[in-house]
Amino acid sequence: NTLIVQVRRYGQVYYDSPLEPPADDPELPTGFDPLAYLLEQAHTGDPPLEVYAWVPVLPVWNQDTPPSSPGHVFNRHPEWITQDIDGNRRSYGEYFLDPGHPGVLTYTVSLLLDLVHRYPLDGLLLDGLYYPYEGSSIGSPIWGYNPTSVQRFRARYGGSGDPSPNDPLWTAWRREELTALLRQVYLRCTEARPRLRLAVAAVAWGDSPDSAGGWENSSAYGRLLQDWRAWTEEGLVDLIAPMNYDREYRADQRSWYDHWLDWEAGHTYRRRLLVLQAAYLNYPEHTLAQLGRVPDRALGLSAYIPSNLYADPEGNSRYIQPPRQPWSYSPEAEWWLWRSLALPYGYTDPANGVFTATSPLFPSPVPPPALEWKDAPTRGHAVGLALGPGLFPMTLPTTITLSGPEVRTLRSDGSGFWGAVDLPPGNYTAEVEGADPRAQRMTRTVRAGQVTWFLPYSIYLPLLWRR
Repeated sequence: NTLIVQVRRYGQVYYDSPLEPPADDPELPTGFDPLAYLLEQAHTGDPPLEVYAWVPVLPVWNQDTPPSSPGHVFNRHPEWITQDIDGNRRSYGEYFLDPGHPGVLTYTVSLLLDLVHRYPLDGLLLDGLYYPYEGSSIGSPIWGYNPTSVQRFRARYGGSGDPSPNDPLWTAWRREELTALLRQVYLRCTEARPRLRLAVAAVAWGDSPDSAGGWENSSAYGRLLQDWRAWTEEGLVDLIAPMNYDREYRADQRSWYDHWLDWEAGHTYRRRLLVLQAAYLNYPEHTLAQLGRVPDRALGLSAYIPSNLYADPEGNSRYIQPPRQPWSYSPEAEWWLWRSLALPYGYTDPANGVFTATSPLFPSPVPPPALEWKDAPTRGHAVGLALGPGLFPMTLPTTITLSGPEVRTLRSDGSGFWGAVDLPPGNYTAEVEGADPRAQRMTRTVRAGQVTWFLPYSIYLPLLWRR
């Protein structure tokens, strides 16, 4: 019932964008808008399909030479790239933007707002929303040392020089900068398109937290600084999409997969679970087995293409050494999984010639699930800008106390933005520490299903930078 399609790759896009260049793809005809075409076909089908745009956020380049387009973000803003404690800027061949730089914050929000304003998407799936991790370990993450982020941290908390990778305050700073980016994306996109679904691909490596020493000892939290458990608890996503990329034919990974499913189902709070499964690592019957164990625990499931380990023309599946040998690419394998999802099917394994019959998971159409907080909301949201002297946005974090039917203590981000999700309706007063006297205390009414701005009446809401 839903297509999740990649629309951005390393700072280049597969849609018409005023902010980023088109993908440098020889198969992309000049002037053709793949996303617009796909949306038209999907939404007018019988039955219609929903479409989520899959957007890798922070990885923006992966080549030895710079992008050919002068408008590429890597060329325009090299100062936005993150680095490790030794000044290296490339992790496993990739360059990442640093969420601790205010320019990255405003640029990313503008990019995604432009996308959801101009295309009738049903949802977004944000990927790459974590720090690089080459050389990092749990408890000692070495990335996020963009000089501007370090300077802001020192201006806020004092001291000099680069903090230690395992400094708890510095680690919390980097983790919160990433969360602040997501918070602004969620609230601004909800303001623009109230029923838009926002999903985030979440790291789920190794065994589950219950089996590996707790959430703080997970790779997501302790190595990549992606605190997605807190994101679901705060309500900064509609769907958390753990990347449960495990091989069914290995007993250890089969148990990891099941352990993670159980842990994830117990930590969605007011949101829902969308399980991402690695079809490309598994034989078709193993993918069906893994997907079949999901429905009792989650709202939805998605198989990550290629659709099985024989459907990989680039031959990457050879390197995972699947048990049936010799491995070879099989063009007809592209269709095995998709047919077997809805029809009684089967396939002959190219490695051993054995035929395997499969039973369908979805013999009849399944409608997209409802999300009650989107479709029939009973709560609202509050947002504002922390404005310092002269009513200029404050670029260092400050504290906002929001009082009303609930009391929240909030933190502004590098653009001055602050926000609170899922508030009971009613009158709220926001008190902003260190703000201009005209913007220190504001009272507004939060209404169900709406995003309410807390700004001084004497100013007009400034347009966010959209270059």
